[in-house]
Amino acid sequence: MTGAVAEGRKSPVVMGIVVALAVGLAFTGKGGIIVSIILLSALLGVPLFVLIGIVTVACYVLWAGHTEAVQFLNLIERIRSLADQATLLAVPFFIMSGAVMSQGQISKKLIDFARACVGWVPGGLPMSAVLACVFFAAISGSSPATVVAIGAMMGPTLLARGYSEQFSHGLLTSAGSLGILIPPSIPMILYPIVYQGSFIEVERLFMAGYGPGAVIATILMGFCFVHGVKQAVADEGRQALAKAVARGALFFLGIPVVVLNFTGIPGEGIVKLVAYLALLQWKTEFDLRVVGRAFVDGFWAILFPVGIYYGIQSGLFNAIEAAALSVVYAVVVEVYVHRAMPLGKVPKIFQETGIFLGSLLVIMVAALAFSEFLEERQIPAEMVAWIQNMDLEPWQFLLILNLMLLVVGMVMDILSAMFVFVPLLAPIAVSLGIDPLHFGIIFIVNLEIGYLTPPVGLNLFVASTLFNRSMGHIMKSVLPFMVLMFGGLMVITYWPALSVGIANQLMDHRDAPRQTPSVPTPLDDSGDDDEPTGRGVQSIDEMMRELEGGGAPTTMRVQTLEEMMLELEEDGDEADSDADDPPAMEAPMMDIAPTGRVLTMEEMMEAAGLE
Repeated sequence: MTGAVAEGRKSPVVMGIVVALAVGLAFTGKGGIIVSIILLSALLGVPLFVLIGIVTVACYVLWAGHTEAVQFLNLIERIRSLADQATLLAVPFFIMSGAVMSQGQISKKLIDFARACVGWVPGGLPMSAVLACVFFAAISGSSPATVVAIGAMMGPTLLARGYSEQFSHGLLTSAGSLGILIPPSIPMILYPIVYQGSFIEVERLFMAGYGPGAVIATILMGFCFVHGVKQAVADEGRQALAKAVARGALFFLGIPVVVLNFTGIPGEGIVKLVAYLALLQWKTEFDLRVVGRAFVDGFWAILFPVGIYYGIQSGLFNAIEAAALSVVYAVVVEVYVHRAMPLGKVPKIFQETGIFLGSLLVIMVAALAFSEFLEERQIPAEMVAWIQNMDLEPWQFLLILNLMLLVVGMVMDILSAMFVFVPLLAPIAVSLGIDPLHFGIIFIVNLEIGYLTPPVGLNLFVASTLFNRSMGHIMKSVLPFMVLMFGGLMVITYWPALSVGIANQLMDHRDAPRQTPSVPTPLDDSGDDDEPTGRGVQSIDEMMRELEGGGAPTTMRVQTLEEMMLELEEDGDEADSDADDPPAMEAPMMDIAPTGRVLTMEEMMEAAGLE
């Protein structure tokens, strides 16, 4: 009782100090006013998107001198241009399909299939939870939805099989964060909208997520395996150690076989996969018939992520079309095939999705407005120059980037962080020669870990409610898994082939890739000079610099102004030797006629439709 009273007395004192500090800072200058607004907003519990909007308007008023509504017309038009982003349509579609599937039987069937595949390995039950999270992440594209759908079923099962609460809750909370890394992913759809310094295919970004997703999932399953070996030794004695290690070696040998089956030559991959499965059937308790039955029972659930992968990878459809198809597929499978819900329940799910999309658009508008202010004040360009003056190597910048984003993930949700920090940091990364595709994956993996960090880690709140445990318990549970995921982040950061290399291998074979439309107007083109891979659309400045520098192919090189003037003078001398008094308008210009004849000015104007 005394502690409660003390806590009640302490709260007004803290509030008074914050209010006094905010009022005092308001008189110290423009920066003090902004800090004062932030403190007061935090004290009042203002939502983050409202805070960003208030700070943005205050910045325009204080630094840009905007005091009339007409001065914000350019900003309003830029915000309205969000409606022209066709890629944005994929967001509500994937959210709708994920919501339908999370309330049906798909998650249960995915869990059963995962257990059939890896249940024979020491630690196979928690490993099957990770594998089920991978499958469901490829369906929902949402991290919290993955935690709820898989955690609700696997949490009690893990506890019943003797696994501790701390291990079980930490694993399910952490593995659920794979929902934003394994395609289709909402942040992956939004990243090309936020960073328009170069054109990035959403489909290519999807393909770039498979490698990093496999790395994080493998690390988590490796930890489960170690935990399972310890449990097997404790239950059966030392004689079980060699058997457990042998089984684990066979399992982890199969991961590259399965991955290569999807990314390599299909025929060769299938032969290797069949040989590997035969080895398992011979050496372990793996039963291919059990896997076959689980596959048939969960066929429609498994078909969705596989179909999305092959459809996008082959160019059959793009991200928007895949998202639209996913909604129809989810409704048909859950209502008519699995009969898991009545058709009348679907409109309510769609209504809830519309509310979420509305809040997402508000966040996007507020963050885009703030990014527009930063762009007007040349802050990204100044940051690029500042970083370049520090003479940082790319690896040093990436290390600083990771540490900074881990801190950002503690205080901001992933969407707000993306809209605020991508326009600032992406140009710097590109100026150092870092592929914008690789930067996007690094950004997403960092903020994937942010789902597990207090005070705003969304998965912590979801897991606390789902498992009916305190936030302290959940935070302590996820700590070892966060360390493992940070190790995976380092591998992904300094091994670009895991993301960019795999994406290029999967996508570059297409003869005519179908690109998702995107507004080509860049928010910042300061780093376009060093843009790698040549996927981006060139700006006028880039093309002019290339032409002036002789960057065009040698067989079609465009002449510089000095070369054209010299040629004109030489041609003029030749013309004087052939005719005493040539017409003034017939001075030769450029040798561009199909026959090699020099066109006159009149002919050029006539060809251009000017006469």
